[in-house]
Amino acid sequence: MVSILQDRRLQYLFLFKAGEIERRRLDYWLSAALIEATEDGTLDGLLKVCVEFVEFTKECPECLEGFLRMFLKSWDGVATRESLFDLLVYIVPTNYDGMKNCPLLDLTKRILSRDYDAVEEDL
Repeated sequence: MVSILQDRRLQYLFLFKAGEIERRRLDYWLSAALIEATEDGTLDGLLKVCVEFVEFTKECPECLEGFLRMFLKSWDGVATRESLFDLLVYIVPTNYDGMKNCPLLDLTKRILSRDYDAVEEDL
């Protein structure tokens, strides 16, 4: 599955030929890989690969939104900053009912208001 994220030819194939089953398989693998990368310290590399994949395909695997919601609660505000912000551009919230409690929205409001002290206190 990691080869789909890295190889441009496989990305083309995935983009034009993949069905629902293939998309769910990638989503399942990626969710497990993100948790593992968080634990072993290789998250930045995996997020960079995810950014390249999402920028090329314009499709964001569903697990990324859930992972970012979980990860941003304990994020230090510095590590993997560029990759996280690049991914946030492509996240389309799947649960509009809970948008008022969305950590992504809260983080965005604070960054846009330039209230960096509050961001650091919450993270």
